[in-house]
Amino acid sequence: MHDDLLPSNAGRWRLTTAGAAPDGGGLEASCVPAGASQTADVALDVTQLGAAYLGGTPLGALATAGLVTEGRPGAVRQLSAALSWDVAPWCPVNF
Repeated sequence: MHDDLLPSNAGRWRLTTAGAAPDGGGLEASCVPAGASQTADVALDVTQLGAAYLGGTPLGALATAGLVTEGRPGAVRQLSAALSWDVAPWCPVNF
């Protein structure tokens, strides 16, 4: 991941999921630094990660636009599914 604003965020991260969370609200997930020798499944900037995480912008669309690179076939689809949920993004505050 690239992050020009906060370089300490940049690098390779391994996101994994396991069985259901103790509260029953979904899967347990962890994100830990990954070794530099490991090939990234998905390469993206923090801007694209934020857009997908906040909702309304699917990673597949960002990949089609050339903003997300898939290192392993199917990885963008899997990450997009992991970041999605049924509620559409909404902000009640007008700027």
